[in-house]
Amino acid sequence: MAGNSSAAQQSLQRFASSHPWVAPRALEINQAYDDVSAAVHRGDGQTALSRAATIPNFQDATLLFLKARSHLLTNDDSSAETEFRAVLQTDRSLQNSRTMTARFPFFGILSHYYLGQLYERTGKHDKAVNEYQEFLSHFASAQSRLPQVSEARTALKRLMQ
Repeated sequence: MAGNSSAAQQSLQRFASSHPWVAPRALEINQAYDDVSAAVHRGDGQTALSRAATIPNFQDATLLFLKARSHLLTNDDSSAETEFRAVLQTDRSLQNSRTMTARFPFFGILSHYYLGQLYERTGKHDKAVNEYQEFLSHFASAQSRLPQVSEARTALKRLMQ
């Protein structure tokens, strides 16, 4: 994420040597997740999508969220909306113990923010208002340093005028 791929590769090699029970394919998939995340962080949606294509379709909220953000970065609104909705659906799915124990609802919460952005950009103002309100409901009484919170509050004020 910081842009030092050499240091990241060395760290991964140290991890692999100290954890011989972790399969090489698992390390490859982990590396791919990190590459996708870094590309999204840099704003390079196309690279993120290309790298995400090498990861098996686990239907896990993290991968779905990263793919949704990538689609948003490439202005593929339809695919972004589909992926964000899949994040929300996966986040609510408590049908198996792995999902329940690994649940990290933040991706679902952030998906509401990005859906709000998508709907605002495409002129679906009522949907944008709903998504921003859903996102902000998690931060109603808290001061947050998360930039999306202040951006969502500003967008909501703008849309409510």
